[in-house]
This record gives sequence, structure tokens and C-alpha cells, in this order.
Amino acid sequence: MKNINFECINQLSNEFNVQLLCKLAGVSRSGYYKWLTRRGQLNRWQRAEADLMLLVNAAHNIRPSFGYRRIADRLRKQGAWKGSNHRVLTCMRKLGIQSKVRRKRNFGVGTEHNTVKNLLNRDFKTQNQWRKSSPM
Repeated sequence: MKNINFECINQLSNEFNVQLLCKLAGVSRSGYYKWLTRRGQLNRWQRAEADLMLLVNAAHNIRPSFGYRRIADRLRKQGAWKGSNHRVLTCMRKLGIQSKVRRKRNFGVGTEHNTVKNLLNRDFKTQNQWRKSSPM
């Protein structure tokens, strides 16, 4: 919102007093002049985000199956970046990058099992062949 105000002040500064325009827009005059000197340059956060996007893109090109958590872990282990997983996810969304899901392998699904004939028929009673001898 302030950038829009500063743009309007910049356009009208040839015709009107800058101090009056800043007062009408509700911004400080020093803020306007600071914006005027750094106009067109990226601020610190935008530069850090651009650097992170380059790192994320490079990590994704090496390992396309990695998601945002694993990419963030890799970057932290390499010491290239410190930050949250969510910031990596945001950069991946801005770049249009998604991890490629690995296919699950099929191990012999659909083969028939050998069936064994039911010999007991759930008849678990046994006959005592060994009788105890009676005491004499």
C-alpha cells in the first residue's frame, strides 16, 4: 500500500509540495525519500528469497523425488541456508515445483497359493492308547 502512495507522490511532486503530499498520503517524508533512493532494488528479504529459490531449484534438479522437508534438511546440513520448512514449501510453490512420487513396486500380487486339504475337519478328540496301569 505504501508503494502505491509513494508512486503517487512521485508523480505529483513536480506540481505540488512533497511535504504536503506526504501529509495527505499519511506517510513520512523521510520514508518517501528512502523509497526514492532504493526504488527498483530488492530488499534484504527479497534477496534472501531469490537466493533460496536458486538453492531449492538446484536441489530439486539433483533429487526430483525429494519433497520440501527433505530439501530443507539437505540445505541445512550443507550449511547453505537456515530457516523453516514452510519457507522452502513457499518457494517450491512459486517455482511450480513438486516432488515426483516414486512408484510402488508390485511383488507377485495375483499368484495363487497352494491349498492344503483339511484332514482334521475340526475333530480334535484323540483316543487314549496309553492307559495308566492300575496300582497293585
